[in-house]
Amino acid sequence: ERTGRSFPSWNWAPLLAPAVWAVYRRLWVPGIAFAAWPFLALALFRFVEPHLGDSGTVSLVVALLLVWVVPGIVGALVANTLVHRRARQLVRDAECRAGEPDKVARWLSRRSVIAPIPAGLTGAATILLTLYVVVPSLQTAYAEQVVRARIAEGLAAMQPLQRRLEAWFASPLPSSAPDF
Repeated sequence: ERTGRSFPSWNWAPLLAPAVWAVYRRLWVPGIAFAAWPFLALALFRFVEPHLGDSGTVSLVVALLLVWVVPGIVGALVANTLVHRRARQLVRDAECRAGEPDKVARWLSRRSVIAPIPAGLTGAATILLTLYVVVPSLQTAYAEQVVRARIAEGLAAMQPLQRRLEAWFASPLPSSAPDF
């Protein structure tokens, strides 16, 4: 309190749904940022995904980390700082409006610090948008990865035949045809 700021600490509430938590706490800008994070992470995943190799499990884990786990951890780490900043701002506003301590306390006690209805709507919208945008995109990326893996398997299976044909064309006696 003496420093006027909060140090990063852990808050379990925003771990699973940081956007819903932020809106519930009337932290509108962080709520919008946390709601937009999965879509930005999806764009990053689409850029990184071709470089992950042919493992579907690795791609799924990276997507899960980028879209859900990392925003939750960041939200859990900065939550107390955001709430502290918001509380300090509310107290400053109350002191500017009222001036007298009893009026400040009355104004603060009447002020709602949570917004359950917008939080519920944000949660529903986030789930719907995730189902509508993120899941099909991840499904498409997975299908593309499966196709790439099958093409790579087919090309790998053709390598012995390719070597034999190259050896046959390079041999001085073309009459000795390979036995395919």
